[in-house]
Amino acid sequence: MKEINQDEQLEGYRSFRTALLIQSRAHHRREYHILGLLYSLLHDVGVPGYLRDCFQYRTMPDARLRPRRVLDLMVPTYNSTAYKKSFAVMAARLWNLLPDAIRETPSIATFKRQLKYHILADPRPLRWA
Repeated sequence: MKEINQDEQLEGYRSFRTALLIQSRAHHRREYHILGLLYSLLHDVGVPGYLRDCFQYRTMPDARLRPRRVLDLMVPTYNSTAYKKSFAVMAARLWNLLPDAIRETPSIATFKRQLKYHILADPRPLRWA
């Protein structure tokens, strides 16, 4: 019977774990950049109006029947998987998954810093959370 050393036993596991980490990092990078661009679209004055008009906040009526702005975005309806993966749908879905404290940050630098900490705190990609 051939004796297998510990390094040979763990080689398959290490390569599998490395592949998962690389895939996870790609999802995190994609989500980080999508949300950074969306923050810029929603808060930057120099953004063209037609881009900002693609995203609308949900409104909730309060006791006086005046609409109140909520931090959630309306997710566009979709019928195809191609549109489901589009920037408009994915960005709105990811934005709605973020905690309010991150969405309410006053600057893009603060937003990106808090977003990075939030993404790194949970190893799962946001869209499957």
